Amino acid sequence: MNLHDKRIAVGGFLHETNTFQQQRTTYADFAEAGDRTPLTRGPQVLECFSGVNTSIAGALEVLRPTGATLLPLPWTSATPSGYVTEDAFERAGATVITRPSPWRLGPDRAELTTQWLRGWAGAAAEQRPELRLERYLSDRADNPPAATIGHVDLLAIFG
Repeated sequence: MNLHDKRIAVGGFLHETNTFQQQRTTYADFAEAGDRTPLTRGPQVLECFSGVNTSIAGALEVLRPTGATLLPLPWTSATPSGYVTEDAFERAGATVITRPSPWRLGPDRAELTTQWLRGWAGAAAEQRPELRLERYLSDRADNPPAATIGHVDLLAIFG
């Protein structure tokens, strides 16, 4: 494959987010990543992954012989944990854009609304086992309620 006239950005921000985890993932979790490669910037991104079993090492192995100009973006990863803080993205070099995108559920999306309601009731019952929610759910099975669930989308742009 000949990519002599191509410029390809190479980098990554890897994290397995566990939404049930209360502890947030901070910049320090990426900068001092323990058993993982810590936050790496600049030409070192293109050099430090030789012989390492990671996705970026595989990509670099394939791209190097093509003649493409490789442009390093930050690379980092952290141990799986809770949501990543906006500050972690920004300090790693990203521009962060957030926008509200509430989810609107109701009878017009009955199957999805019913599944959400079951999950919501299941979480409530785990916290308060004395609640008897079977009837609550069965009463709403044929006509699920309308619900708006607050949600925010986050876009992190590196480069």
